[in-house]
Amino acid sequence: MVKVKTKLDYTEVPSDFKPGSKNGHLSELDPEFAKVKPGVDAGLGAMWAEDLTIQQFKDAWMAPSYVPSGFPEEGKDVVVTHKMVKVRDGADVEVRVYTPAIASGSNTKLPFAYRMHGGGWVIGGHDTEHAENLYLCKKANVVVASVDYRLAPEHKYPTAVHDCIDVLKHLVSPSVASTLNINADSFVSVGGSAGGGLAAIMAIMCRDEGIKGIQGQVITHPATCHPSFHKLANSKANPPGSYELLSYIQNADGSVLNSHKMEWFWDHYVGPNPEPEVGHSPLLVESCKGLPPALVHVAGFDPLRDDGLAYVEKLKSDGVSVKSYVTPGMPHYYHSFPGFEKQGLVVYDRIVDFVKECVNEKGTAKI
Repeated sequence: MVKVKTKLDYTEVPSDFKPGSKNGHLSELDPEFAKVKPGVDAGLGAMWAEDLTIQQFKDAWMAPSYVPSGFPEEGKDVVVTHKMVKVRDGADVEVRVYTPAIASGSNTKLPFAYRMHGGGWVIGGHDTEHAENLYLCKKANVVVASVDYRLAPEHKYPTAVHDCIDVLKHLVSPSVASTLNINADSFVSVGGSAGGGLAAIMAIMCRDEGIKGIQGQVITHPATCHPSFHKLANSKANPPGSYELLSYIQNADGSVLNSHKMEWFWDHYVGPNPEPEVGHSPLLVESCKGLPPALVHVAGFDPLRDDGLAYVEKLKSDGVSVKSYVTPGMPHYYHSFPGFEKQGLVVYDRIVDFVKECVNEKGTAKI
């Protein structure tokens, strides 16, 4: 059943808590969001009803994502196909492939964006970022490959990581890349929330396993560290203790996602007694040296805010080129909300521009 905690298990909340001096001001609500916050909280609260089974909860989040008016259209601007990929344990994992219509059926080899969807490793699928995938495919003239990695709690960590890296290796193999008309020497990892953490992990694994071709990583509102390992992550900071990891406390009652819900997701993904591993908490990586450039978006009124900002600090301290943006007073994944299309387009256009910059180094985003 869906039963969210009333007390945080992994975050110590001091009685005299004060917001951090670096990031604390970012939680002050955006005036426009403040107007709709009661309705957002009420609507999403119903989706966390305690009498729902896990499967009913998953089903409730499978509705197609909102596609704003004027976005590229499936079938007209973008051709969508699907293929199955067999992974290491013999299971079949689905990939949804978005191809610019102008390039469909041609021999043009395009760079690609490798998409890992959000949803706390428990919910979601290809449709979670469908609008963003359509936009990125058309506007950046790249193929977008979305991996439908298997979800917890039926498939706990490290299944999602294994599925994502196994599918990526399949896609960049010469025969498959040729069939899909993708340039395996020019791709970016892309993800948001849980998928943002996975996108960061894919970049690390590509470096460590010698997978060539990754040119960038797009990390949106990411989960980069299990909260029980924040102190450990801070011990690895440069200088030690410099990460201000307080947003799990400050934004414990955040909209869309709060800290209690985030702990629920973590428990279903890694269990109640996880080990400190880079595979689920990339902020714990010893070094980011050699990783590709990153684009990171963070929301101010999000329990994951400081996870994202700490990872930005980690990347920069290890010499990785980073473009980072913070939107004060907005909740987790605000850029996909109806009514906030203007704010969403700012995020989408930054992603498009960043991807085009990355893949134009060794590939071509032009048709």
